[in-house]
Amino acid sequence: MSAPDRPGTAHAVVIGASIAGLLAARVLSERFEQVTVVERDELPAEPQGRGGVPQAKHFHQLLSRGQQVMEELLPGLGADVVSRGGQLVDTTEALRWLTPAGWAPRYRSGINVLGVSRDLLEWAIRQRVAALDRVRVLDRTETVGLVLDDTREVRGVTLRRRGSGAEPEELRADLVVDASGRGSKVIGWLGEAGYDAPDETIVDVGMGYASRFYRIPDGFAEDWKAIYVQAAPPTHPRSGIMIEVEGGRWLVSVNGVGADAPPTDDAGFLAYLRGLRDPALYEALRDAEPASPVAGFRHTGNRLRKVHQVDRWPTRLIVLGDALCSFNPVYGQGMTVASLQSLILRRLLADGFPADLAKRFQRETARLVAGAFTMATGEDYRFGAIDGVTPGAGTRFMHWYFDRITALKVHDRAVNDRFVRVLHMLDGPQVLFHPGVVAKAITRR
Repeated sequence: MSAPDRPGTAHAVVIGASIAGLLAARVLSERFEQVTVVERDELPAEPQGRGGVPQAKHFHQLLSRGQQVMEELLPGLGADVVSRGGQLVDTTEALRWLTPAGWAPRYRSGINVLGVSRDLLEWAIRQRVAALDRVRVLDRTETVGLVLDDTREVRGVTLRRRGSGAEPEELRADLVVDASGRGSKVIGWLGEAGYDAPDETIVDVGMGYASRFYRIPDGFAEDWKAIYVQAAPPTHPRSGIMIEVEGGRWLVSVNGVGADAPPTDDAGFLAYLRGLRDPALYEALRDAEPASPVAGFRHTGNRLRKVHQVDRWPTRLIVLGDALCSFNPVYGQGMTVASLQSLILRRLLADGFPADLAKRFQRETARLVAGAFTMATGEDYRFGAIDGVTPGAGTRFMHWYFDRITALKVHDRAVNDRFVRVLHMLDGPQVLFHPGVVAKAITRR
């Protein structure tokens, strides 16, 4: 079967109803006659957790750029989330942020993020994508292999309905998108078919999370919607955040490294909050009523699969989201990077289905994720050597320079504006290397 050269002539399969997979399906629906999203979990009819997303119990930061992209692809998404109790949080006015250099300035920036649980955000996205005429979602269905032809080209996937006891069935497709997350098996299946595995870079500092929902007390009235006590390693390696979300609740997440990872018992969790470098979270929460058990999470390593460097790769298979590159969640990049990958896919399909789609997509996404991955891993090296590897000269310089930027931004609103825009991927890091900013950083004035 030849690649389609006009809209509405082909079938695409997306493995995984993750946020990355759903956004990819939304984009593919503009070009393909049918898009099938295959998900092993049973997808809930209402916003609630599911087994395939254990990290959903923890704080998720959708950066402002990611929110813009999702609104472009799914108009009204933000308003829908807010109507269901999500909060609009101005990133400099409604957030109390203790940086390693002190409390960040507070003023209205107009750069908003959503205070929302992962469960509600994913559900709201899924409702919109599943309602598209060209999209169907198969839940409780496992992808157990790839369909390959005599030339080892990918022609679809092999599926099995969970719990049915039935034999696997083939689902033919002209394009397969792997959005199955950190646990993706696609690379292994390709290896069994004779393809070389891509090189991987793994940087795992051993960070652990613990999170809990609290009910916001009746009559609570403060001028903030979120508090972030940032780590200041190596002397203060713990961090914590609380943010107002739907249901009249706060979502509270704390994290630490190695043996200092937070506990998941009630008393230990509260004591950990008290042990942060500032007691702001503890003081806000000590009399609040818990609304959930404490949940832990330890799968936080950074992992990059260098698919773009493989000499031979199927022309009808692309890999994105956490299946391609996963980040330490503390930096909040994953959902935004996934949304930007969907824009790359949209642009490459704008004029048809190019024969070199997979190669071009993996190459362009490699450039996209490189900066985010470097930032995340570079920051992780602040906690010390990782697997015996110490940071190189370039990373040490960046630590030095950004320490100076952090010291500046607590009293210089113009520098803080630039920093916040970079943090939320609205501008590139180069704006922090403007000659005027560099001069301030060097002289600390």
